[in-house]
Amino acid sequence: MNGQTSEDVMSPEKIANVLDAAAAHIERVGWLQDDYYEHGKPATDCRVCSVGAINVAMFGHPFPPEDDNAYAATSDIGDLILEHLGVLGFDLAAWNDEPHRTQDDVTTAMRETAAELRKVAAS
Repeated sequence: MNGQTSEDVMSPEKIANVLDAAAAHIERVGWLQDDYYEHGKPATDCRVCSVGAINVAMFGHPFPPEDDNAYAATSDIGDLILEHLGVLGFDLAAWNDEPHRTQDDVTTAMRETAAELRKVAAS
């Protein structure tokens, strides 16, 4: 973690920045369902799902992290999005993959969660 504590890495502002970067990545390369990323293209230029986009924002690639702490951090960020949406009983990947889900749903949820985190951090 480059000498940073987990509390520093996972501060509300840093999580908000991750979510904004993830949304921007999806808007730049495109969105995907049923996989973390589009195979056969460079990892930073392939379409990604919501979790793949968070991975890109945090680790520079869409692949699921092998480190347990990194995987937990990604999952925790996904849980914050779902909590913001009031969604229970899902993980972010399952929510992303619902047939009626759209790219706009995903990027809007990320940006709204980021804004909410910044608002809470400022109060």
